[in-house]
Amino acid sequence: MGTQKEGEARQSAMGTIFSAMLQRKSKEFPSVEEFLKTIGMSFATYSQLQRGLGNPTAHTITRTGEALGLSGWEMLGLDEKVVRGWLAGQDIDLSEVNKIVEHQRGSTLKIDENKFSMRHAEDRVPQQAAPVVVEKVEEPKKATPTSVAPATKTKGQPAPRKKR
Repeated sequence: MGTQKEGEARQSAMGTIFSAMLQRKSKEFPSVEEFLKTIGMSFATYSQLQRGLGNPTAHTITRTGEALGLSGWEMLGLDEKVVRGWLAGQDIDLSEVNKIVEHQRGSTLKIDENKFSMRHAEDRVPQQAAPVVVEKVEEPKKATPTSVAPATKTKGQPAPRKKR
């Protein structure tokens, strides 16, 4: 396998099927712009997918399907019942997988936007703050060798070098 050239198609079979589904579903909307707004996709991404220059992620496929009332499997042209049957043969319960995914989605960190707001900073500051006590700590004095005289510099001459 060589290096991919500029403009060379990079799409997988699943990407091609997804692109075909996008094209079919877009015809159900008054305009491509309205379709893209509904599914939350940029025109640039849509255009790349239509030209075979991109591979959609599993997240993109699933999110797009959900926006259209379909499963990610259906966005790939697969019947979910067939997928469930095949997965059951592999000892994988799709319902359990979906529960895990939903749990993980729900357990992601939710950030309270007011937590970092300057307007709400007064609410977080205690009314009477305890005074901060700062103690001055003296550093221990370093021992200086007494046998070495400090180097003196005479005008126009460099300071003498120390012996090693």
